Amino acid sequence: MASEAGRLHERRGHERLRAAGAGPNHELVFTDRMIATLVILRFQLPHAALALFYDVDRSTITRAVHEVRPLLAARGFAVPG
Repeated sequence: MASEAGRLHERRGHERLRAAGAGPNHELVFTDRMIATLVILRFQLPHAALALFYDVDRSTITRAVHEVRPLLAARGFAVPG
């Protein structure tokens, strides 16, 4: 990732213009993101099916899982690879 960031920096000629904290907001509160992650890890439910339940896009569920799994792993919960 570092080499890719360096390559993009050279191509742009300057640092990123996006401010810290900018970007898409979370459509799910932390509790819902945690529950969605646990359901996916426990029952192997497809992300698209859970997205229908929460009335969000599939990518929102995927992003939530990618954010929460490291938190669970850091607290000692076994998360499949």
